[in-house]
Amino acid sequence: MDTTEAKGMLKEATGKVQEAFGSGAGDAMSQIKGRVGQVAGTTQEFAGRTVDMVRDQTGENPLAVLGIVAVSSFLLGLLIGSAGASKQLFR
Repeated sequence: MDTTEAKGMLKEATGKVQEAFGSGAGDAMSQIKGRVGQVAGTTQEFAGRTVDMVRDQTGENPLAVLGIVAVSSFLLGLLIGSAGASKQLFR
């Protein structure tokens, strides 16, 4: 388990407590903040799992990861380049 994943789990739990407190106290803002905290925690937990998965895959098959990075970078370059070209067309 990555520290990012653990922090995400903690944020999610804190959000659940805050939402429950807001619900019990009738405070809508606390409920909303609790839900936002839960979503942020879930997202951070997912990011931690993704980092672990990438780290594992890099160790197991570095050439495949290198190929994925190369293709992704190429496609990103095409997207950025085409955005720049379209800006020039509208001048």
